Amino acid sequence: MPEIESSPKVTKEEALNTVRAALQEVTGMGANDYEIPALNQLISDLEEGVGDPAVIAQKARDIQFGKQDYH
Repeated sequence: MPEIESSPKVTKEEALNTVRAALQEVTGMGANDYEIPALNQLISDLEEGVGDPAVIAQKARDIQFGKQDYH
């Protein structure tokens, strides 16, 4: 039976760095509707220990890359 591949282990600090980098980039791009509040919520979730850091980091990248695709 094949082994199920799990997501890479991401620490809370690594996830925070990812979210903060995304926040900095989208802030510089301007015309932010939901991105800044969404990224701030991800930071709050990490600080409060809510959610998987790997999933939160991926959500931040999705927001960041979605913004890049839009502009």
